[in-house]
Amino acid sequence: MDCAKAAISAVCSSSTLTELLIKCVGFTGDTDTVACIACGIASNCQEIENDFSEGLYNGLENGEYGRDYLIEIDRHLKEFQALETT
Repeated sequence: MDCAKAAISAVCSSSTLTELLIKCVGFTGDTDTVACIACGIASNCQEIENDFSEGLYNGLENGEYGRDYLIEIDRHLKEFQALETT
């Protein structure tokens, strides 16, 4: 619950994904979980600019739950959102 509260706090006080990630890392404790929750929320928030560099995406590991897995989750989420709006 503390991670979710910290993530929401970071999202509400950020205008870019970079700013958000820096805030999440600045928290003490389980910062990777906070950053994961916050970036997941913010990536679907039109008020938060995606200013991550292409190098950041390309540098992600691509294991079982790596870059391709995240791209697939994103695709499913967008399909689900499209269904909700129709």
